[in-house]
Amino acid sequence: MNRAFNASTQNKSDHWPIKVLVESGASFFVILDAYHTVFTNQSGSANAALKLQELFNIGEVLKLWISACALGVSNANEISISDNGSSRRQLDRYSRNILSEIDNYKAELESVVGCNADEVGRCYALFNDIERSLRRRG
Repeated sequence: MNRAFNASTQNKSDHWPIKVLVESGASFFVILDAYHTVFTNQSGSANAALKLQELFNIGEVLKLWISACALGVSNANEISISDNGSSRRQLDRYSRNILSEIDNYKAELESVVGCNADEVGRCYALFNDIERSLRRRG
């Protein structure tokens, strides 16, 4: 599926499943909620690499959501959202909750032990960028 997705778009991505879900009609909020639930259900896990990957996934969902709302309707190199207005309203509605969760995610990142420090730093920077973007919106 990854090859098919990459062949159908100009934008290569490690997070193509998220884009496929959105283009199939799933809302960013539902996708984020699913990733958040998986993360919180496994937050006691000793597997630091898995925790880091889950946090990267959550960050990527948020980044794509913010980007899609900022770009408007379809762009050839980005994802296509069937109802961009609804996506924007949901982001505006849940921004305050998302910001508080970002604080929790960053706290989790600070407690990750046994992973590449550069990768942890990249994930932390991703959440900082998302936080700045959300604050600019609100």
